[in-house]
Amino acid sequence: MKNRVSLNSVVHTAACMLLGLALIAVPSAQATTYSWVAAGSGTWNTSTANWSDGVTNPTTWVNGSGNDAFFNAFGSSTTITVSNSVVANSLSTNGGAGVVIFNGGQTMDITTINTAGGGNVGPIDMFNVLTGNHDLNYFGGGTGSSGRLNLKAANTYTGDTNLSGLAYLFLGTSANVAYLPTSTTLNMGSTATTLRFGANNQSQEITGLTSSGNSASIIATGLTGNTLIINTKSGVTTTYTAKIGNSLSLEIKGSGTQALNAGGTKDYTGSTTVSAGTLLLGTTLTQTSAVNVTGGTLRTSGANLTAASVANITMSSGAVDLNGVGAVGKLTIGGTKDLITTGGTIKFDLDTTSTLDQIVGSGAGSNFSLTNTTIELNLITWTAPNYASTYTLFTGFVDPGVVSNVTITGYDTANYTATLGTDGVLSFTAVPEPSTVALGAFGIALVAFRLRRRTV
Repeated sequence: MKNRVSLNSVVHTAACMLLGLALIAVPSAQATTYSWVAAGSGTWNTSTANWSDGVTNPTTWVNGSGNDAFFNAFGSSTTITVSNSVVANSLSTNGGAGVVIFNGGQTMDITTINTAGGGNVGPIDMFNVLTGNHDLNYFGGGTGSSGRLNLKAANTYTGDTNLSGLAYLFLGTSANVAYLPTSTTLNMGSTATTLRFGANNQSQEITGLTSSGNSASIIATGLTGNTLIINTKSGVTTTYTAKIGNSLSLEIKGSGTQALNAGGTKDYTGSTTVSAGTLLLGTTLTQTSAVNVTGGTLRTSGANLTAASVANITMSSGAVDLNGVGAVGKLTIGGTKDLITTGGTIKFDLDTTSTLDQIVGSGAGSNFSLTNTTIELNLITWTAPNYASTYTLFTGFVDPGVVSNVTITGYDTANYTATLGTDGVLSFTAVPEPSTVALGAFGIALVAFRLRRRTV
């Protein structure tokens, strides 16, 4: 009969209903906080019962990106041997004077490390590799360097490095290890967060540097030969307003922009090199030993900036750009130091004789030397009469300077010729009309012809 329901259909429908009820009954995975209950040192893996999950004590650790690992206060140094790879949301310590040492050679996929549990906070020595496709968030506590996170391995997580609270991040004691992933951007929080180099001649590359406020610091206390390399990302500008100090050097490369703005002192004593990308300078470099442009752009921001009070500025290629295109700016070189170029481009905006970009020396002993260099002009509101004036591009230097094989671009080359004098003054000479040139040539030829006839 047409209305008869087959037995197979009924069975199939009932099975589907039972499966649905079973799925509803299965609870979703919940994040769990696991507290370390071993007496001091012990092994962290997924088979040893060194934990309490709040229900079972002791129990084993369960890997999961939502699970949290909590270590209570230790009175003395404690070693946690990680014997298989760990996956967790966070790792937290709660005070205690002892160092907590994580080792064992296994990776740890952890998003957040928190040493702000209170009390006399001991540091963490992290020998395991921190990995994972995410940021590393480090929230620190304690006073000064207590509660710090000491990185002892080259880490491989793929995201940013975010410091907050009183985070004190210490790069380990080898000169040949990049302890932070070279692909990371370092974001320093609004409180007294610190990045500290840990050995002489360390080089750490990152892709950007930011700070929230002025309290952060990047230091290399008691060390020499350390370099922070910022390999900027294309189309990205990162801005740092806090302190860079001690014997550090700074190198900018890549294809993006790193801004250093006022707020914290930039009193590092190493060199400042722009080899690619852009260093957007909005603050004075008070102690740097040299400012070298070797392929990127040194760009100032603001109407008046002292770039360096104790360093020469040199350029072999790349560009110096004063306050960007369309806004005039003045770059002062302090400390009776020099401007020396052997290549590259200097960009000048010109409006009037008093509204123009300028590079300013600091008096007797401050020299400028331009060789094989291009002066690129941007004439803001010019008309023909402006070419009758002269424009002081370089001032405050010993006169005469050196001007050799300098090319000037960005003006009406069909009707004028530009010249930069050894006094740093730019002037223009009108190019004679073609008819005038031809008439003059004809006159010279006629005089020569008559003189020749007289001698025949």
